[in-house]
Amino acid sequence: MRGRRKWTRTGYTPSDRLWKTLSELPANIVIYRVADDGERISLQRLHWTDSLPKMLGYTAEEFKEKNRDANAMNDVFATDRPYLWDKIRQCVERRQDQDFSYRLLQCDGEFLWVHTIFHFVRDFQGEPALISNISHTELAESQFDLVNRVPGGVGIYIIRGKLPERVFLNDGYFRMMGVTREEREKYTGQDTIKAIHPEDRSIVLNSMAEAVTEDGYVQCVVRMMLDSGDFHWLQLTGQIVDRKDGSQLFYVTFALIDTQMKVMDAYRNHLATVMQLNPNAISTFRMNLTRDTVSDGASPYWNIFKLQKSGRMTGFFRDAEPLIPNEGERRIFRRTFDRKNLLAGFEQGNVRVDLKHRYLLKTELTKWVTTSLDMMRNPLNGDVEAIMYTNDVNRETIEQQIVQEALRRDYEAAGIVDTRNGEFYFFIPGKTSIAPTNGTSLPRASI
Repeated sequence: MRGRRKWTRTGYTPSDRLWKTLSELPANIVIYRVADDGERISLQRLHWTDSLPKMLGYTAEEFKEKNRDANAMNDVFATDRPYLWDKIRQCVERRQDQDFSYRLLQCDGEFLWVHTIFHFVRDFQGEPALISNISHTELAESQFDLVNRVPGGVGIYIIRGKLPERVFLNDGYFRMMGVTREEREKYTGQDTIKAIHPEDRSIVLNSMAEAVTEDGYVQCVVRMMLDSGDFHWLQLTGQIVDRKDGSQLFYVTFALIDTQMKVMDAYRNHLATVMQLNPNAISTFRMNLTRDTVSDGASPYWNIFKLQKSGRMTGFFRDAEPLIPNEGERRIFRRTFDRKNLLAGFEQGNVRVDLKHRYLLKTELTKWVTTSLDMMRNPLNGDVEAIMYTNDVNRETIEQQIVQEALRRDYEAAGIVDTRNGEFYFFIPGKTSIAPTNGTSLPRASI
């Protein structure tokens, strides 16, 4: 890191005639000396034309006293400083003129939009210096006023490394959050990440990292913290733009979605209720038919649990087919859980699908199961989603098979041997009825 360059008063010594000539120019000309400690650039005004104090609402003596050993950066609106530092660095390091619109603070605390052009020179000691022409710009003011009137939040950030550095937030952002700009600045300062809920910070950073390496587009839902400990749900949409110096600008819009998220919470509670109604399910999975995804799977049987590996609903049912031992049942399974067929059926009002079939749960263990799909529309984004669960109906199915066999034959007792799973079922129908519920309890034994 370079050592800090100290201000001196003897470095730039033009003649009195030159000072007088510069002072009387109608333009707002400023000569700065630049000091850089490797982290932040400081500016000392060495000279300025008489029109500059007038533009900012100062008398000549007030402005002179104000600038005694002062850093001119302090007169720049706080959120504009990082961007201005960046422009000055480029001017000094590349020896290229830089122009930029930013806000200067006036005597009364209000700000004035100005446009400046920085030109690199060296003083008599060879130290870096800048000559700047500052002009009041009504165009920038009108553009800024328009952005501030936009409903919702608009932000600009510079990305250096992994963390974004805030440059600008419009007034709409603070209105949306229900706080003043001063209250928000006091809570977060320049720490952009502090404003995001701790559990959501990785979501934003990972989304930005993916955007940098892919299409530059960012979209995610995050919680923005308030100093009270509460938070607002915001939909964040942004675009990352590469710059010639290797850094990047991140343009962002924020939309308040508290109401939508309350509806979404109710929807999630509904999903949880559906799953709780099936506590004996041997597997449960969450699926998105619209986006063809599967997630949140649970099953004690590895053969079923690993079906979600592809992350795709179509892949799940494709990989499930070999676990069905009967070819006829496989064809019905394939047709029943075809994604396009399910979506078409849902649009016609079919919100539930059930199919009984045999399943190879693990090596040499095949059972009758019922695979069910409860479908619903996600109220937040309109996607068709579903909870898929599989219930073990092996015992009931075999009982029914015994009863059906007894109906066809004049037997006082009937039994069935499950040779694959090594189990024996025995049934004695009642004298007045052969319905399973009136028969004696089913003995079960291993053979």
